[in-house]
Amino acid sequence: MIWYKEKNLLEDKIERDNDDDYMDFYIKEIECNATPDFNRLNEDIVIQWVIAPFLLGEYGVVYDLSTHTEQEEFILSNIAPFFDTVKGIYEGEKLTTIRLSDLKVEIPIKCEDISFHPIIQDFNFCENEISQNSIQTKNYELIIDRFLEKNKNLDSVEKDDNLWDFLKKTQTNEEGYMVIYPRNWLFNQSLQMSPALRYFVENAKEITLTVNTYNKHVRVIELK
Repeated sequence: MIWYKEKNLLEDKIERDNDDDYMDFYIKEIECNATPDFNRLNEDIVIQWVIAPFLLGEYGVVYDLSTHTEQEEFILSNIAPFFDTVKGIYEGEKLTTIRLSDLKVEIPIKCEDISFHPIIQDFNFCENEISQNSIQTKNYELIIDRFLEKNKNLDSVEKDDNLWDFLKKTQTNEEGYMVIYPRNWLFNQSLQMSPALRYFVENAKEITLTVNTYNKHVRVIELK
């Protein structure tokens, strides 16, 4: 049973992405004096989701989180304390995005004792080797009911709506999509066993994978 189909991106979506009619904005530092809470990090999948990409040793990682009233307080109280650089992006006089960068130097060592959720481990710390090739991409839309039927006998990961709710509120663009970037995923049959993909399939209405056809690297996941 095939659980995906090739998908062509709509031209009007591409045109919207190139629209330069934006509100004026400015960026300023946000002071954060709170102490990182490692006990909460060990238990909270949302904090783990934001922290994990910074543990991969890559230079220049930045994480932007769109803010609403309730998310702003949570981000500044529970996530921002792990970072040296916290900036606010303001449109008009309204804070619309919190930008996190420069993980505090002691965090990676202390995170060695953290039990990361299976979804976080699968999404960020996958150890597949990706061969270096030229890039030519195709987009594949998952046929959600077929995916679930094909994998109905597999155990689901522990249900946690907090991560999905957080992503919807902080990473959804104007067209209603979330764009996320898995680490070292390959587009093959073993992907059906992915705890993270299973989690997204159980929550999203639409899922599109952008795949490099030369090496099967899953470069982007688009969720709605």
